Amino acid sequence: MENTGLPRVVGLVSLGVALNFAGLSAAFGIATGVVRTFGIPPDSWFGSDYVDRRGASVAAGLELFVLCLCCYAVSMQLGRKGKALTRLDSFWLSNPVSSILGLLLARLTALSLVLFEFISGIVLLWPVAWLMMWHLAILGSQKVRWGRALCTASLYSLLLGTVGVCRAYRMNWS
Repeated sequence: MENTGLPRVVGLVSLGVALNFAGLSAAFGIATGVVRTFGIPPDSWFGSDYVDRRGASVAAGLELFVLCLCCYAVSMQLGRKGKALTRLDSFWLSNPVSSILGLLLARLTALSLVLFEFISGIVLLWPVAWLMMWHLAILGSQKVRWGRALCTASLYSLLLGTVGVCRAYRMNWS
């Protein structure tokens, strides 16, 4: 097992929390336009008694995409600045604890700024998001090209969005 040192681990976990917070804050702004593009009526956004699951699924997929690309970019940049990141370092950057803290911090901050639709899927996103972010962090530490990282993040987010939308429609049919 590699010795990374406590200060390095604490720094990577803290950077992971900040990365999750910043990535989600950026994704919230983008998600509004994307959900409108999918034709989800604005009447279901304001003052409604329900949350449109299609909007939550699309927003969660987009948030996962942004988080994966942020994780890739940060790990690639950290590898350029100093010693290359190991797989364990990539884990500390995208571990479940920093993912949960960053997601909850972004959710608490955005609760008064962003419609609930765009943050409702976050709680369901964190159990899988950190694994996908870890994969992209490993790709970044291995200096894989942007094209492959973009394709991988796109596939992950499309898979999550598709599964969520299919679940939403299945729930509406039953």
